[in-house]
Amino acid sequence: MDQGSVRRALINPRITGRSVYRGTDLGAGDWPAILDADTFAQVEERLNDPRRRTAFNTSARHLLSGIARCGVCDGPMYGSPMKSRERRWMVYRCHDRHVMRRMDLVDEVVEGVIVARLARPDALALLSPDVDLDALRERARDLRERRDNLAALLAEGLLSAASVREQAGKISTELREVEGRIDGATGDNPALTVASSADAAAAWEALALESRRAVVKALVSVTVERAGKGARFSPEQVRIEWKV
Repeated sequence: MDQGSVRRALINPRITGRSVYRGTDLGAGDWPAILDADTFAQVEERLNDPRRRTAFNTSARHLLSGIARCGVCDGPMYGSPMKSRERRWMVYRCHDRHVMRRMDLVDEVVEGVIVARLARPDALALLSPDVDLDALRERARDLRERRDNLAALLAEGLLSAASVREQAGKISTELREVEGRIDGATGDNPALTVASSADAAAAWEALALESRRAVVKALVSVTVERAGKGARFSPEQVRIEWKV
């Protein structure tokens, strides 16, 4: 296998054990995952970085890598370097490059919205509701099973590719919301640390990147919309939906 073949294999999402059809995630495949999602995100970022070195850290290096979704295909977006003669910068983009937006601007919008919400007086009550974990876990299992069945229905010709894409998108959106609620109700919750602080912005800045990512995943879904050709960035291009 030549270098190009190895590279293509490493940036194919199937390596994470996911079944993907024309850019649509249809759920877990019937093969074992070689890389977990965070490691895959890091590998893709490094392989697209001309300055990469052989060794790398397996933790995600950017706030929204693998979390933000493309407004066109609903696929995950990852950090990718860009450059011109004068400068270099980072963008978030999906695998098929439907949407590319400057990373620092997208991060600024998402962080600003989250910190503003966690600074409100009712934030602690919002983050500490009574949660039926058994019901949430059962719902997550049901959604995963429904999503996994779509690939079989497509293969048997019982559903069209367009119908599968539509249903897979709806199921994946709800599953992310349910999983976020489960994550928020179990284990350490860095969102509570920020919400209980007298200075939410300072508390947010003090969090490690991994903790910030956990807060984002637990509280919101982030979709980056396509802008018109030549359009400047605006916060409206970042759609944020609350899970709580």
